[in-house]
Amino acid sequence: MRPEHPLVVALVENFARASGLEPTDLWAYLDRRKAPPPDVRAAFVDAFFPLVRPDHFLLPSSQQNDTLDTMDATSIAEPRRGRPLQQRNHPFVVAMIKDGLTVAEIAGALKRAPSTVKSWYKADDDVGRRPIPRDVSKALAKGVKIGSKLFRVPASAWARIAD
Repeated sequence: MRPEHPLVVALVENFARASGLEPTDLWAYLDRRKAPPPDVRAAFVDAFFPLVRPDHFLLPSSQQNDTLDTMDATSIAEPRRGRPLQQRNHPFVVAMIKDGLTVAEIAGALKRAPSTVKSWYKADDDVGRRPIPRDVSKALAKGVKIGSKLFRVPASAWARIAD
């Protein structure tokens, strides 16, 4: 017995008989286990378009003939929130982790690129380290609204501030 409601079963089977089809074939077409003949597919589409389109009768691809391995959406790992932070003890990073924010979210609120924001808290000996602009330092000291949170970093957190 099919798991569909008895009314749906009765309607489909009566429609199949009235259309001159075998009910088992019609169920196979609807379940995409079997492709309907072109004339039957055309009749369904003509009668019920736009609710029924020709692509509704495409059969699912078999994994037997796949050329690319694909992942099922349910097997995808949880998203990461970016690369691991190197300077976890910097006040900016501590505040960011405490508030549960990402560099991208903070960069967007400051209208800067994430790579620019990351350069402000790099290690002293890192060639990619850049001083934070004074206006940004002041804005962070006052607090920047990001979503529902007010993100603050004291001006004393920055060893170098550019004018």
